Amino acid sequence: MRFRNEYTLVKRKMQTGRSVYYYAIYDELTGKRIYRSTGEKTKALAEKYVRELAEQGKLGIKDRVMTRLRDYAADFFIPGKCPVERNNRERGKSFTKATMSIRRTSLTEHILPHLGNLPVSGITPSVIDKWIVGLPENDKISRTTANFQLVTLRVVLDQAVRDGLLSENPCNKVETLGNDTKIRNAFTLKEVTAILGKEENWSNPMVRTICLVAALTGMRLGEIRALRPDCVTPEAILVKYSYSNIDGLKCPKNGKERLAPIPDGMYESIMKWNWGDGGYIFRMYKPDKPLSASWIEKELRSRMDILGIKGKTFHSFRSFFNTQMVSDNVNAETLRAVMGHANEAMTLRYLHTDSAEFPAFRKAQEKIVNDILA
Repeated sequence: MRFRNEYTLVKRKMQTGRSVYYYAIYDELTGKRIYRSTGEKTKALAEKYVRELAEQGKLGIKDRVMTRLRDYAADFFIPGKCPVERNNRERGKSFTKATMSIRRTSLTEHILPHLGNLPVSGITPSVIDKWIVGLPENDKISRTTANFQLVTLRVVLDQAVRDGLLSENPCNKVETLGNDTKIRNAFTLKEVTAILGKEENWSNPMVRTICLVAALTGMRLGEIRALRPDCVTPEAILVKYSYSNIDGLKCPKNGKERLAPIPDGMYESIMKWNWGDGGYIFRMYKPDKPLSASWIEKELRSRMDILGIKGKTFHSFRSFFNTQMVSDNVNAETLRAVMGHANEAMTLRYLHTDSAEFPAFRKAQEKIVNDILA
């Protein structure tokens, strides 16, 4: 049976065990039926979804060859509308709000301005290759950032393949640019010592403790903001969560929990800010809202301005920690585990020294303490 302006609904069971309705429609270009998810669990809602598509003229795919990328990608990376989000949800995967926001910016600022008026079927490997090669100069971004735009385009065109607009993803035939070799800008030991100073040097001493934790553990700002009392012991911090203003509490960057050993005295320095109600340690009054990242960064910038330190950020503490651990010969596998690096290449991006032999982790950590707080 041929489906032209008609459709049928088909109920499919996903990997998560959840059943979702798909609609099948005849593709006049291939002579075959294609299936698209409605994202709905009930037939009534699926019917409503398909009728709305039909009213918008988006149900059929007869004119898919002329579908412009700008029109096709209009709802991509918008929560509640994005087809990739729906596809991931059906498979038990997730797209955080922060990721959606970043991808949406990538799409609207670096992809659609260059490729948006092209039909989806006209985005060939040669078109993409020309776009990606010229992107660093045209958009004044690094090669590494340009490669990220290619990843975003690949996500969009993967969905186009699922929707039947493309037979294969042309991004898979495009070579990425060489990554920039710029190394993370670490604080020096002298700078960290000056920044931390004494508590009375800080308008908010809590921020000093946050900076101290970053310098001695390499934890990211979001991970420190997410700390609760049950994640801190006298020996180590369990890095179980990260906190962002967009997503709230979430998993750490690489999705895995890890232990970050802490030196003697660090436990007391952290827990003196504990409110005793099980809420976030580093906060003002609301137990469910940690101190804002912008406030912490503002306090740090104020200290740096006083000291004449320029071109560095809170993340420079993480780079500092990595550098100190390597220079004090900490085992590379241990360092990767403590910092939450996915692989050796990531560790090397943070490296600011050529040192080479490796003794014990805690001994090296305590040496930093002695150097900083002497």
